[in-house]
Amino acid sequence: MPKFRSQPVGQKSQTFIDERLIRFEKYCQAISINIDNSLILFASDSSITLFQYKFAQLKYIQNCRNHKNYVTTLNNFKNNFQFISGSIDSNIVLWSLNLMANRKYLQQLQGHTGMITCQVLIPKIENFIITGSMDNKIKFWNVSQLQQWRCVQTITDHKDSVLALATNLEGNKVLSSGKDNIILVIEQNKLLFWQVRQKIKVNQFGYRLNFIDHFTITFQPEQSSHLHLYKTNQMGDFELTTNILVGGGGQYCHLLFPSIYNTNKHLIITKNGWNLNIINHIHDFTNEKDIFLLKESIEFSDQYFFGTLSQDGEYLITWDTQNSQISIKKFNSENN
Repeated sequence: MPKFRSQPVGQKSQTFIDERLIRFEKYCQAISINIDNSLILFASDSSITLFQYKFAQLKYIQNCRNHKNYVTTLNNFKNNFQFISGSIDSNIVLWSLNLMANRKYLQQLQGHTGMITCQVLIPKIENFIITGSMDNKIKFWNVSQLQQWRCVQTITDHKDSVLALATNLEGNKVLSSGKDNIILVIEQNKLLFWQVRQKIKVNQFGYRLNFIDHFTITFQPEQSSHLHLYKTNQMGDFELTTNILVGGGGQYCHLLFPSIYNTNKHLIITKNGWNLNIINHIHDFTNEKDIFLLKESIEFSDQYFFGTLSQDGEYLITWDTQNSQISIKKFNSENN
């Protein structure tokens, strides 16, 4: 049984400590922070607000507009000064932080016909953008030598909305979760073509899933009190092995705010219902065993809270409708 510590509304986090709070009245369903933690992007209804973050202070830079409806996803590139946004309007927009003075976007990626629910970048080389939508499709976008992105492949195996995406560190495997109660395991072959390797049937769909390593994935079913852990068997297929107790069971959850596994801090940050669960991953090398401990479960007032974790694991950033404020918390190294 994992360690469980429930945290009442308003109580301070033990894993992260408050560093900055700021009032933010716009509806913020997506947040992203760049690789050196100097710029933070906030979805602001149908636009994107950019702040500089320095010495625990947020400085407004500007607001970027292109989408026709609420922004639902934001992702920063690590290797260049660009980011991508997705929206209820079904479009994906590529932006340059170097061109912020004129607020000009670089490219609009069109092809989906439903709300963009999730998007990921292939790690390291970042040569693929992968997007999921309420049109039931997963699209793979590749960049050309002319630095233009185009859709090179569409996977249509889901029979209902695509709810979540995740990729492994090697960038050759992708997970997707669908409202059809199916998890797809997608692999890239030697010809750079993506194909479905496995279909995992689940009893209840979920909005969040992650790769922990090449052999381990997590999946959070909607309204469940447990995070499901899958391991590869001798055939190389993932199968359910463990249930990890988490907060938020029995509560309806909002689909946005992707689950995050941070390799620097060995933490899983995963939303469930009204709760944000912080789980510590420990690998026992002596016994070749993975241990998952629920450090704490931060309770919000409802399911309408959104956020992200910085790439180094130092900052947890959230926004919630109840308080209409941005909360920036710093990793508490003394307690961890």
